[in-house]
Parts: sequence; structure tokens; C-alpha cells
Amino acid sequence: MLILLAVSPIVIGFFYYVMVQLPVIGMIWMYAAPFTVLYYWGWVATVFRSHFKSFFKTMFWMNGLGIVMFLLYIWQFVLLKEGEQISVIAVFSQLYTISLGFITTWIGVVLDKGSSLDMQTISVTASVIIEVVSILLMIGAAAIGYFIEENREKKKMESASLTEEQRIEEVEAVFSDRQMEDYELKDIEEAQKQNV
Repeated sequence: MLILLAVSPIVIGFFYYVMVQLPVIGMIWMYAAPFTVLYYWGWVATVFRSHFKSFFKTMFWMNGLGIVMFLLYIWQFVLLKEGEQISVIAVFSQLYTISLGFITTWIGVVLDKGSSLDMQTISVTASVIIEVVSILLMIGAAAIGYFIEENREKKKMESASLTEEQRIEEVEAVFSDRQMEDYELKDIEEAQKQNV
């Protein structure tokens, strides 16, 4: 299950690519996808957190594939010359983060002043910035999900220990009430004995 969850951004990226081609749904999905995917990735972090208590293990197993995909992207679009790319790997390397494109494209274009929003003129630098920002957003969403789950577990443990303490206090209170009644009865008995 964890492997399927770790690979799921690639599957989501594939369906994103297909859905964006549809007339009306594609436009809606293009705007909604980044927020949906980041929320989903935060939820995935809660699942990983329950299996790996360590923050670094969780981040490694969740985002390791994304970093591998980023390295494939660098190989295809930075290290190889134009026209030398292997088309299957070039497309595959973008699937992990393509669903965040609506947010990250703007950031990449703003940070690289030589590009414009016309996809034909985005420079290699801007495209690398887009990929880096996408990976950072995924890691950020995972970290937020991890810490939310960690907080939730701490609160559960605190409430469980509080209820345990309350039970102990209630039991002690019952015993102390009984002890008081016993002392009062003894006092009454002693007083009656002295009167007799």
C-alpha cells in the first residue's frame, strides 16, 4: 500500500495530462489540481507517519521517487542537447509534478525574467525552477501532514493519560469518602461507649 501511495503522484500526473485535454473539465481541473494534490499528499504523509515514526524516513520514502524524477528531468532537459532527449523518459520525468503546473509555472516565470507565460518561450532555467518549486511544495505538504498527524497522536495520548488520571482521582475520592465515613462511625461508636 505504501508503495502505491508513493507512486500515486505519477498516476495522478498521467490522469491530469489526460483530463486537461477535455474542454470544460480540463480547465476546472487545471486550477483545482494543485490544491487537491497538495492536500492529498499531506494526507498520504499521515499514513506514512503511522508506519514510520521518524520524520526523515517518512520524507525519504514519500519523496524519494520525486527526487529521482527530478534527476531524470535534469538529465533529459539540462544535460542532453535539444533533440537528444528520449521522449518516453522526458514525458515520464514530468508526470510526478505536472499537476502542480498552474502554481509553479507562475513562480518559475516570475523568478526567471527571460521567460513569458507562453509555453513556447519558457527557458530551461525557468523549467528547472518550476520542477524545483514543485518538489519543494510536495515535500512541504508532506511535512505539514506529518506534523499534523504527530500533533494529533500527542493529543490522543494526552487525553488518554488525562482520563486515566481522572479515573485514579475518582477512585481515590471514593476511597477517601469511605475512609471518612469509617472514621465518623468509629467516632460515634467511641462516643457511645464513653456515654455508656
